Amino acid sequence: MLFVNTNVSALKGMNYLSNVTERMNRSFQELSSGSRINSARDDAAGLQISDRLDTQVIGTQQASRNIQDGISAIQVADGAMAEITNIAFRMREVATQMSNNTWSQEDRDGAQAEMEKLISAATQIAESASLGGTPLLEGPTVNENSPPVTDEDILIKLAGAMEQSEANIKAYFGLKGDGEDQFVINLGAIGGAVASVSFSGGTHDVTALNIDRAAFLAGWNGDTTQNDRVIQHEMAHAVMVNQLSTGVQSSLWFMEGTAELIHGADDRLIVDLGAASPDTFMSSFSNAAGSSANYSRAYVATRMLHDEMKSLGYGNGISSFMDYLKVDGRTVSNALEHFLGMTEAEYITYVQNSGGSYITNRMDLNNADVGAIGGLDADGMGVKDAHDSVGDTNSYSDQPLDGFKISAWPTGFTPPHDKIFQLQTGSNAGERSDFTIRGGTAERIGLSGVNVSANARGSMEIIDKVIGNIHEIRTELGATLNELSSHLRNNTNTIVNVSAAKSRITDTDFAVATAELTRNQIIQQASSSILAQANQNPNIALTLLGR
Repeated sequence: MLFVNTNVSALKGMNYLSNVTERMNRSFQELSSGSRINSARDDAAGLQISDRLDTQVIGTQQASRNIQDGISAIQVADGAMAEITNIAFRMREVATQMSNNTWSQEDRDGAQAEMEKLISAATQIAESASLGGTPLLEGPTVNENSPPVTDEDILIKLAGAMEQSEANIKAYFGLKGDGEDQFVINLGAIGGAVASVSFSGGTHDVTALNIDRAAFLAGWNGDTTQNDRVIQHEMAHAVMVNQLSTGVQSSLWFMEGTAELIHGADDRLIVDLGAASPDTFMSSFSNAAGSSANYSRAYVATRMLHDEMKSLGYGNGISSFMDYLKVDGRTVSNALEHFLGMTEAEYITYVQNSGGSYITNRMDLNNADVGAIGGLDADGMGVKDAHDSVGDTNSYSDQPLDGFKISAWPTGFTPPHDKIFQLQTGSNAGERSDFTIRGGTAERIGLSGVNVSANARGSMEIIDKVIGNIHEIRTELGATLNELSSHLRNNTNTIVNVSAAKSRITDTDFAVATAELTRNQIIQQASSSILAQANQNPNIALTLLGR
């Protein structure tokens, strides 16, 4: 059929030409933009997937920057701890130098002045270690009161005293727990004494360290700064029970006398002597405990034993006596026979007869030194007064001891040990990494209790513990750094792979697109030619009209 009003062939040609032109325009858009999806109509489902992948890539890129910030923080903290390590090495050197008894008290005080400057420098370095104003090495905030008020105050000071006591006991007695024995910390209305140790008689097992809350808050002799002397006394019991022959436990005078000797008891002896003559007072010495006077007599007896051992050529004094008693089955009487050639009963008689003369001629009860081992009176070292005989420090560790494990702290107490930092390490809300940094200030790592003027040999042990603490901190920082580096590498891989997945969905395949464009160009040319011919079809009607 031939129509003039409606040129169907031309309309079809126009339709095909329009379609191919649209396809060509789309090809031009894909090729010029490089993207297969330039609007929702191109691929609605693909666009939705692409947007989700875009979100993941953007989030992961920011998470990678977060990780890099965390790595920077760790590097700042590690750099600060490296310098604090150098400070600790210098302090160890000075403590070793001051451990000779050839120095005057003025020399020791001068050395301590340097130590205090180094302690201050360590704290300043730790406090200045920050990233963008965020402190890194200050440790968690502690609302600490001095003198102690709360249970947390008590337990922080207790942990510090235990740590310092362990160092002193190792330095002067040559003893440290086996590292396996565990005991609990009890805090409450317990016995009325500042502290006491519980252990299973006839064994090496320490079961508890008991702290009477009211007595601790009141302080020993009304002074809370001397509570550490009581803690050291009880820690001496704990270490001796754990390390020495069980046969030693029946020699009460030795158990109590050595526990008094470690922190000094001249002040107790002065009170117990009162108006009595030293000879009369010491004539009542026996293998007994349970009263302050018995503690004082036992203290004199162990001071005498310490001097006897040194006079026999044992430079470490009573430490050599302790070393002999490490063999299970041996008794104090065996040791006395081995070193002094007398039984325990004979030694008790000897002290009864000679103890008064020893107090009068060998002990100085008028100076500031309290008679502690390693001090001026006992060993010709620095003056150890009532406040310096142990060493003042706090501890924020849940395991402040090397020789014992704390199996349980009082309910509700967690030592404020680490400061927690959080990093968003992935693109999703739950992909977070927490890491902790221990406090690195002098007080946090245990340097604040170092006193080479009064306690050089104990300070050596404390600084060794501090160096160990620093190494633990730096090890943790290194492990965290490795962890964050792993997260960063994983994020990089994720970005690459997710971007590749998005590319396969959205990017233009130029080989396919150019082939499609070429095809559509040919079709367009053919459609244009056919449309031109179709437009000529109505002219055929004129021939029918004889035109």
